[in-house]
Amino acid sequence: LFTVLLTSVMAVSQVNETDREGRKRGEWVKMYERSSVPQYKGQFEHGKPVGKFVYYYPSNKIKMIIVHDDDSDRSEAYFYHENKELLAFGIYRNQKKDSVWTHYRPTGDISFKETYKNGKLHGLRITYYGPEAIPGDQIVVLRKTMFENDRAHGEVLEYFPDGTVKLR
Repeated sequence: LFTVLLTSVMAVSQVNETDREGRKRGEWVKMYERSSVPQYKGQFEHGKPVGKFVYYYPSNKIKMIIVHDDDSDRSEAYFYHENKELLAFGIYRNQKKDSVWTHYRPTGDISFKETYKNGKLHGLRITYYGPEAIPGDQIVVLRKTMFENDRAHGEVLEYFPDGTVKLR
């Protein structure tokens, strides 16, 4: 009975294991080199990340949380500044950036939005003025740039804080 219980406890508590094909399975924890701080913690099934993964700064503060949809190739990602403010959020498909990603300054103010397709910038990127340039809670566009396959493509527009075109 003791052997059965010990074996059961060991099977549940093991981390960083692979299956016969060498694919990650179960709980995984990767530590920073020469540190007791984890780089990430998460679960794998047949080599595929599942559920919630939490990534850490060397300071042990949360750097990123990725929630994998177990029924699809879609994952939601939330990145954080070390001051705990949201840095960015967006979607991964097949572990590549996809759709619109929104980025924030450490103050919590929006910095820019950009569109991805298959891990590449593809679509509109809008950059916003910071709070130092615009009084109050206004969100004012600084620049609009179109991208196609990670390269700027087409017209780039920059604006003055009052919204008039500065550069075309």
